[in-house]
Amino acid sequence: MAYSFTYGVDPYYLPTGSSVNITKTITSGSDTGAIYKINRSLPSGITLNSTNGSMTGNTLFSSISIPLTYIVDASFSTTNSYSSIILGVSFLPVFNYAGGPFIREINKPIYPELIPTYLISNLVGIVYSDVSSDISLNNIGLNLNVEDGHITGTPTAIFNPTLFTIRANNTGVIYNASFNLSVQQLPAITYGQEIYRLIQGENVNILPNFVESQTNVTYTIEGCKLPYGIVFNTTTGAITGIPTILTTLREYKITVTNSIGSSSTNLILNIIKDLTTTPVRGDNFASNTFLTNPAIEMRRKAEILKYKQNSSGLTKNQYTALLAKGNGPLAKRAWGNQSDNSTNPNISGLSQDGNTLICNSDSIISAPTSSSNVPGPIMNLYYNPNTPLVGYIQPNKQRTNIGMKWPFSK
Repeated sequence: MAYSFTYGVDPYYLPTGSSVNITKTITSGSDTGAIYKINRSLPSGITLNSTNGSMTGNTLFSSISIPLTYIVDASFSTTNSYSSIILGVSFLPVFNYAGGPFIREINKPIYPELIPTYLISNLVGIVYSDVSSDISLNNIGLNLNVEDGHITGTPTAIFNPTLFTIRANNTGVIYNASFNLSVQQLPAITYGQEIYRLIQGENVNILPNFVESQTNVTYTIEGCKLPYGIVFNTTTGAITGIPTILTTLREYKITVTNSIGSSSTNLILNIIKDLTTTPVRGDNFASNTFLTNPAIEMRRKAEILKYKQNSSGLTKNQYTALLAKGNGPLAKRAWGNQSDNSTNPNISGLSQDGNTLICNSDSIISAPTSSSNVPGPIMNLYYNPNTPLVGYIQPNKQRTNIGMKWPFSK
């Protein structure tokens, strides 16, 4: 039987810097005693074994050549057998899309466009194609330049991070580069009302619109300290709780943010009393006196503790001497100032909760219990003249024959 052989499926596109081991396959007969020759020189670094017809070696940059057809001759003493092989060497077109993962906004041209970074360069002849498995760039409004791999266009669909794969083909030498891309929408935020007048003591549950359709967002709130009993959810933007203290109109700026950007809206909260609520009778008061809510209790506490007697026992002359020496009520005050190295805003006397200033109002005054020498843990007292004074007996103050001391309750 006549001898025949083949080198399998060709052409062979070999990248530079790779190991080569191409062997023949005998399709009939035997090659015992055959001597193999080739009709032209193989690319640099590759040699033909004259005994078994295999091609081995390592490709170099000097091996680069266009695909050529090589004829291999298996010579016997009386006969010859031939087989052809197409073989070329090109450099591996290594590239990537640096800076990912990428996030772009729907219905806006992607900027900056996605530009590949090449290991060597983008030579003429390299062809780029989209070989993504999940979704193609064309399906979402994006375009791939087949000559340089640049990606441009305007995304038309929203999707979470998705893996895209771009292939560079350098005369048969293939290299794939992948990147993650997601397309999102700029978040929106509105509430059902601009002004919420909330009833003291009643449950509050204010939700922003679109809260169910927006994912991967965070909410922040700026402005005055929230009314006591009210909390803000930074995940959902919900304002919930049970307000305990009456307030004037307070404005807040609420911002929602995602990976694309942010949007804001303003909201006003006002805690008011429900005058239609049935009052609760206070058993220790007169029959026509009622106790309705915690604000009444706070009003009495503030009324009782807002007066401070002259517990120092100073005479008028002694008190005047203190003033003359600069030790009066304003002795420790400091004016706000600014220097190159520091800032002193002078918040002395302003109500604070930790490092947060409590917004002032036209009529509500707040101060800690320590200002009235109340022992024990410090709490804030709120004096609101708009809250009726219920269950409080006004002390009868009169001058006593004790010199220049302040009057005492009788």
